[in-house]
Amino acid sequence: MSSNISNIFVPLLSDNDANAYISQICVSLGQQVSAEQVLFEIRIGKVDHEIRASRDGIIADVLCASGDRVRQEQLVMVLGESQAYQQLAQPTEQHLSVQSEPNRDLKQYAHQGDVIESDITGFLVKMQEMVINVSKMLCAVILAGMTLTVMFN
Repeated sequence: MSSNISNIFVPLLSDNDANAYISQICVSLGQQVSAEQVLFEIRIGKVDHEIRASRDGIIADVLCASGDRVRQEQLVMVLGESQAYQQLAQPTEQHLSVQSEPNRDLKQYAHQGDVIESDITGFLVKMQEMVINVSKMLCAVILAGMTLTVMFN
């Protein structure tokens, strides 16, 4: 069985939709989903828009949280299908020890005065989360390459 990975992006928005944000994440990491199942909702103005799965699969990564502002074509989730990919997407004990906070611009850590310890800690937590997400994506690319190699040999 080949590994089929799908990136789930914020749909195209108009120029007037600069204040779009994730109003609800409806699935969790590692969850099995069905085609047409609601994955998340985006609020634009006063209207929520449901974003649905295009196919059956497993939620391999969730890159946004409820309340996060989003921009057009921003990556929100990764949908995979193989059992091996599901194992790659599961957080390790090291990941569980990281404080989780919604993805926000690093501007929130900027001060007009002195930099304080909590600024540095918050920045380091954010950077560690980014490294974890990049590692997951690299694992997915390696897995996809290995699957293609097996299929065509």
